[in-house]
Amino acid sequence: MDITDFLKLPFAKSFTLLAGEHGTHHQITGVNILDNPKASDWLSPGELIVTSGYFFSESPEALERFLTHFHRLNIAGICIKPQIYLTPLPKALIECCNELAIPLIEIPYGIAFSKILNTVMNLLSNESNEANQMALDFSSDLLEAGLKGDGFTEVQHKLETLLGNPLIITNQDWNLLVEHVDEAFLPYIQKNPHQMHFQKEAFDTLPPNLAYLKHPSSFALSNQQTGTILPVFFNDITYGYLIVLQKNRDLNRKDYLALEHASITVALEIVHRTEKERIQNKVLRDFYRELLFGHSSIEDLSAFNIEFNYEIPYTVFIVALDSINEDTTNLVQQKYAEERTIRQVFAAAKFFQDPIFTELHLFKQGGYFIGLVGHAKQQTKISPTMEQQFFEAFQAYLLKNVPPSFYLNIYVGTKQAIDSLTQSYREAKRIIDYQKPAQSKIYFAQNFYFELFLRQHIQTDDAMSYVKHYLAPLLIPKNQDLLETLTAYLDNHLNLATTSRDLFIHRNTLLYRITKIEKILGYPLDTSQATLSLQLALHFLREYGKE
Repeated sequence: MDITDFLKLPFAKSFTLLAGEHGTHHQITGVNILDNPKASDWLSPGELIVTSGYFFSESPEALERFLTHFHRLNIAGICIKPQIYLTPLPKALIECCNELAIPLIEIPYGIAFSKILNTVMNLLSNESNEANQMALDFSSDLLEAGLKGDGFTEVQHKLETLLGNPLIITNQDWNLLVEHVDEAFLPYIQKNPHQMHFQKEAFDTLPPNLAYLKHPSSFALSNQQTGTILPVFFNDITYGYLIVLQKNRDLNRKDYLALEHASITVALEIVHRTEKERIQNKVLRDFYRELLFGHSSIEDLSAFNIEFNYEIPYTVFIVALDSINEDTTNLVQQKYAEERTIRQVFAAAKFFQDPIFTELHLFKQGGYFIGLVGHAKQQTKISPTMEQQFFEAFQAYLLKNVPPSFYLNIYVGTKQAIDSLTQSYREAKRIIDYQKPAQSKIYFAQNFYFELFLRQHIQTDDAMSYVKHYLAPLLIPKNQDLLETLTAYLDNHLNLATTSRDLFIHRNTLLYRITKIEKILGYPLDTSQATLSLQLALHFLREYGKE
């Protein structure tokens, strides 16, 4: 039933079509009585709204806002009883309904809203039963396709056949999940060698809370093509979008039901693929853990059937993502957001290419991503600058592909042969302690050679014995200011002027403190032996003290 059929009903003889004549072909999927403006988010596509128009009387801006919202929802039309709140009808209401092709129908004062609702719903009941049966059969077909492993391609084919219009399926990041794209979509698709991306910026109109809607909404593209978009929304998570271009015909009740059933199938397929990726990552993680931490031979590692070049040296690196803002979403949404970010990092690592560092492997271990980058065999000499440029480009690529709410740090070990990769990993892990907060940065182990050398050869107990030998009198609480003064004095190469400025104290105060420190320690500070011994003790205190 469309608006034209509705106006031919016996009880509608006294109804008057005031505006929106170009929308009389709109299909009616139901009736909704609406006088509470806050209830407009609960409407469904194709519904006929019956109202007194109370919320239209608020302001011209509110009137336009409501009608634009109705247009986005594909509302079939508006039946209005204006005698109470809208006499005369606002000119803006007529103009806006004509512009948006929303049929505006005046109903006489004596007609009860319930009569319209009951009559239309009774007439729709037969259509509804037929539509529901169709939807069940369609859902069964989709489920069978999913079990066969046909996935998104079969869902797209069945929907395009049923709707008579082109359709694409995307994930939450607007990357296409289907390979076939109708030519009508091509102007809005961005291609790269590995995937196709729908350009969200092509939409002229979209609901601001699109990702959280559970019903279809209409849209207009930059070239005025119109269509319907349905978020693949399940269990408080938006997994992607079904986008239909109304190229050949308008959608009806059966079409909307089919889209809703298809969205569940798509959500389950996305969850299924995510689970497969998790299993594959576990296999990869077992292989890389054995490679980095185990004692397996190359023959043992080959049993994992993982493509890996054992003949070249590798550099192990660690990628850390730190959230800028504390996540306030519920646990389900937080878990999905984390999984989504993990997929984005893996996809970026998969698609990133470099002519020299051709081997790039990445796996997830705990809260970090651990990677190995191989040095091309034909390159006998790779300078530190070339490696630095690689990681700078890789970090920039990752930052473009993960949400802007993260800091991304990379910790890089040194290049090692295949049987010494554990050393490269330990170097990368140890320099995590030198991370600077609130920034994205790359840390190279070669820049921390002194710190790593000491860590490798001096145990914590030995380091703290050294600290106590040289600094014990200054470690008591009452001498804290003297310890701070000694640290600044040595860091500034015994320069009195610079040290006093750094400590915000007078030069005479600094001289008094230095004299006191020398008296407590029992020797002057301006000898090379004293300077080296004390600087090393202070370094050990910073590095090992917290342990």
